[in-house]
Amino acid sequence: LRALRAVRFAATYKFDIDEGTKAKIREEAELIKQVAPERIMNEIFIILKEKNSHKYLRMMEDLKLMENIFEEVAKMKEVGKCYYHLTNAWIHSLKTVEEYENIINSMRFPKDVYDIVSEYLDRKLSSDNKVKDIIKLGALFHDIGKPESIYIDTENRVHFYNHETKGAEIVKKIASRMKMPKKESSLLKKLVLYHMKPLMYYVNGGPTNKSLFRFFSELKDDSIAILLLSQADFTATRLNLGKEEEIPKFTDYITKLLKRYVEFKETEKPLLSPLDIIINFDVKDGKKLGQILYEIRKNRFYGEIQDKEDAVEFVKERMKIEKI
Repeated sequence: LRALRAVRFAATYKFDIDEGTKAKIREEAELIKQVAPERIMNEIFIILKEKNSHKYLRMMEDLKLMENIFEEVAKMKEVGKCYYHLTNAWIHSLKTVEEYENIINSMRFPKDVYDIVSEYLDRKLSSDNKVKDIIKLGALFHDIGKPESIYIDTENRVHFYNHETKGAEIVKKIASRMKMPKKESSLLKKLVLYHMKPLMYYVNGGPTNKSLFRFFSELKDDSIAILLLSQADFTATRLNLGKEEEIPKFTDYITKLLKRYVEFKETEKPLLSPLDIIINFDVKDGKKLGQILYEIRKNRFYGEIQDKEDAVEFVKERMKIEKI
């Protein structure tokens, strides 16, 4: 544990470890396997709180601590190179953490987006862990499913189909093995499982209102984490490929989706209350009432309902044709 604490002290007090100590840590790195996982994760969580924790995650890698704490890292180093990546999955993942930290350290968003993002990132999960720090762990492991999903086609091209699904299963096991708290474990799994979603929308011309409403409804505020991770992932990839000119367009796309999430949050304040609907439309069935409120919210997000009067007319029309 003292080896990991050396990195933690370096992160906290901003100093480098002398070469002699580094050499000793590398020699005895395997001993970290004997330490209780809770104590290891406690040290890692403290490191992740640093604004530039990517430097110290790389230090852990250099000292051979990463592969001895997370056995899956070795496999990540063996795969990843393909049309979209010039480096292995592990090097790319470390770069993704760095780019994520660049995003949240600068926070270049319009005010409405800035407000909702900063509030979300600063939320505490279990103990003293914040959302923004667990996203760093998600960035580190977002491609952990690639070794289990590698596929080489007839033209010798490498693919990693459904690596996000495989990865979610793997990080769930890691979280269990490392005795991570339930909230942290849940967010980590979501980050890995959904990290490809924004990019898939992007390459297909952007999400429809329907798909975006479904995405936001399913993930709620964690949509923010997925969008930020996607931006970091894309940026890390394009920088490595020397295609920096593609980054601003994708960054604008993510900002637009974050603005759409602000709009989604605004629809949480209902234009019509359940009592309004019961009195005006004689709706007494609870299931039907819930469906009406859901349809109002959805169509408000689509831009088809602007105010209370629109909502009343919407319900009138739907009641007539019995679509609700």
